[in-house]
Amino acid sequence: METINIHLANKFYNPQEVDLQLDRMNRITVLNSENLKAKLIALISRNGMKVSLNLRNINFVDSSGFDCLNYVAKVARQFQSEIVLKEVQPELMELIELVRKHGVFDIKNVQPIIHQEKVA
Repeated sequence: METINIHLANKFYNPQEVDLQLDRMNRITVLNSENLKAKLIALISRNGMKVSLNLRNINFVDSSGFDCLNYVAKVARQFQSEIVLKEVQPELMELIELVRKHGVFDIKNVQPIIHQEKVA
């Protein structure tokens, strides 16, 4: 099982709002999704929490990763908590739309597609 490093990115401490950054990983897969799920559930299982998960470094999520995020979103609703996916990369947003999960998650700050010009 892959180790998940999460750090709090809050500038100002508010015990009901947490900004999380996933460190040293660029994929949510079967190798790390259970560990991630456990860490997120520990946070959102307190009533009224707002957890923002920064996905700036994530460029791929497999079916286990989507199952993890789905489950966390479901548990959040049970605890009147909220989970927001932030800074989603264009490739990941395309994947989210492809598997029809864009209506399941609250997604903020989708990163723009950067077009590179071809040099002849």
